[in-house]
Amino acid sequence: MADPTTPRFLGERVSKARHPGSYTFLITQEIQPGQRRLLEGWTLLWMAVGVAMGWAAVNTDVPDERMFLGICLAFWCYFAFRGVQVVLWRRIGREMIRVAPEALSIKRSYGRWGSPRFIPLDQVSRLEVVRPQPKNFFAQWEQAFWIIGGASIWVHTARGVYGLGLQLDERSAQRLAREMDQAIREMRQL
Repeated sequence: MADPTTPRFLGERVSKARHPGSYTFLITQEIQPGQRRLLEGWTLLWMAVGVAMGWAAVNTDVPDERMFLGICLAFWCYFAFRGVQVVLWRRIGREMIRVAPEALSIKRSYGRWGSPRFIPLDQVSRLEVVRPQPKNFFAQWEQAFWIIGGASIWVHTARGVYGLGLQLDERSAQRLAREMDQAIREMRQL
């Protein structure tokens, strides 16, 4: 008989493990190697653009040009931060969901960094799989590899709605929601 604590894969990026008194679900954020190289290459080129703009801003004697480059650098900083954030998310990012008798915890982490959000199990009313909308531009944008993306599952609670399962395909999201629902029902009985 298989060890119940051994992770079982529910999809390409989703695994489930049973522990004494809890279940854990792990969602990795890996993408295809070619896509990762493109993303990292774009981020490196963006850094080079920032260095060039910074050098130009420091070495110009025209005040209007310095102000223009300073404004451009402010926008550059935002997109540089987002680019590095996505590269790190794709390399070491993951979502960890733990279902225990007392609470559901959802943690988005970069390696070891990240804080879990705890939701008392008695406040969880239902799980809803977000249906893909192929004709909606923003729904398609949320599935692009160069952004962190949107939630595939909504957790409805007494205090609000929380998203999890970033950029999961519909099949993996449905399977994860079904397994989480079973784990929540089981943990409520303990």
